[in-house]
This record gives sequence, structure tokens and C-alpha cells, in this order.
Amino acid sequence: MASNKKILKKLAEELQIPFTGKDKMLHGVYRGYTVALEPHQTSSTRVMLLAFSVANESGPAPSEVWETMRAVLPQGGKISAKKYSVCLVIPVTANAAKSVQLLKNIIDGMLAKFSTYGYYNCDARGVQGPTDVYQVEDGFAFLNAESAVMMQQSLDKHREDAYVVRENYALGLLGAIGGGVLGALLIFLIARIGFVTTYAGIAMGAAVIYGYKWKGRKLSIISFLLCVAVSAAWIYLAFRVDMAMVIQASELSDHYYRASSFQSCFAHAKELMKWSGNMDTYYETLGKMMAFGMVGVLAFGFTEIQGQRKKYKMKKM
Repeated sequence: MASNKKILKKLAEELQIPFTGKDKMLHGVYRGYTVALEPHQTSSTRVMLLAFSVANESGPAPSEVWETMRAVLPQGGKISAKKYSVCLVIPVTANAAKSVQLLKNIIDGMLAKFSTYGYYNCDARGVQGPTDVYQVEDGFAFLNAESAVMMQQSLDKHREDAYVVRENYALGLLGAIGGGVLGALLIFLIARIGFVTTYAGIAMGAAVIYGYKWKGRKLSIISFLLCVAVSAAWIYLAFRVDMAMVIQASELSDHYYRASSFQSCFAHAKELMKWSGNMDTYYETLGKMMAFGMVGVLAFGFTEIQGQRKKYKMKKM
């Protein structure tokens, strides 16, 4: 399968746009318009995100102007407009030559559409003229020199406002515990029907992380570790309750006095499983519930921390 870098390199040659591959995206001026092309991988398809920023004397293009372009997009392709930005999602194939030709045809088709409707290249404020592509937090924007300064000033102001907001560990912990209750309940109910799934773990992670942020207002490395500990504690509790119910419903309750009640099964679960020669099952179930259950909190936590590191930052591509 052709790599994204190979496709972008060949397309850059076709468009006569410099491309080093360091930015992992292609951007530059083609026929008077700034073009930005970035590869993405969805769950099942590799796509290219193609973006422009255009306007005419009437302002930004309404979404219906681009409806006629849908017909030339391959299956699964999408096009959307948000103010001055026009973004296309274009699925690409394993064949580099075909992908490059498809992308060039679509770019040329878009530029022809711009010419038909009198749309000129503009920045994020609609100011006509040359623009550069900037990475702004998790996305990118088309900016000229003046709008870049204004964007940086706005980000700096938001950073200052966020800095004065103090993290509330106590309330955040309560929020995480509350979210953990919901997540653990879901994991427990799914375990009762005989399944262990990452979906429950993802739900647990979302509930704990965003439960913390809801009350704590921020997420730091320390609070992330607290969320991990809260998730682990609730998952372990769900495991112990599930194991106690399994033991009580088994033949152990007929042969061992410590399996006579739910409370006894809960308190002596490990001892009972060891006595019955089922420690492999005990550890296997515990391992699966912990592994699948912790996926969500780790994924959401890392994503949130990484997102905060990129927040309020911009750089010229």
C-alpha cells in the first residue's frame, strides 16, 4: 500500500508545491489559492482532508454552493463549509498514482468552482490576499500576517484566563468517584451476562475523567493518576461482587460453610476459589476486567493531557 508521504510527495510535484514531509501535511499556493492537505485514518478507511479558505464580495460561501461538488467525490467522500473554510474528506486507494490523479482532479475542480462563483483566497477573517497555514491547537487555520498576530493575542488571553482557574482536587475526586460508580455498574452488569468488553471500559474512562473535570475544573498529571486509582478501585469492587455472586450460585455453597451467604462469599472469595482449585479462573477474570476496564481511563486521560499541552499554542507550518 502506498504511504501517505509518497502520495503527498507525488501530488506536490504535480502541483509544484514544495514538500519536505516533515510537517506530515502538504500545504502551499496553487494557482493563487492556499491549499492544505492532511492524511487521516478512520476506523476502516484512509482519507485525505483537503481544505481551502475562500470568500467573494458577498462573504463566505453558503453550504449549498458546494452541493454540486458531491457528485465528483468518490464513495465515502464528504464536503462541508464553515464560514470561510471549505473542507473535503476524500477516501484514497492503495494505488499512489490513482490517488494522486484523483486528488489533483478534485483540487482543479474546486478551483474551477471558485472561479465560476468569483471566490478569492482569504484568511480566517475573510480578508482577501495571500495566506499561510498555521497549526492552531489541534487544528489548522489559514491566516495572513495580521490575523496571525490577532490569533496569537487571543490564545494568549485565553491562556491567562485559564491559568487563574485553580484545580479543585477534593471536588474533582468526588466527581471521579461518582463517574466511577456508573462505569463500575456497567462493567458489573456486562460481567453478569458473561462478557468482558472494552466498550464498558471506555464508558468507565469517560465517566471518571469527565466526572473529575466537571467538578475539579482541570486535569493535571496528579489528578490523572487519582482517576486511574479510582477506576482501578471501582473495577476491583465490581470484580469482587461478581465473583461473590458466582461463588454463591455454585456448588461451593453446599460444601463449604464460608460460602453460605453473599457476605461470606464476598469476604472470602479468593480463599474459596483457592480451596476449589479455581485460582486460574480467579486471576484470569480479574486480569480481563482490569485490562479491559482500564483502557478507557488511560485513553481519555492521555488524550486530555496531550490536548492540554497543545492548547493555546500555534505555529506556522
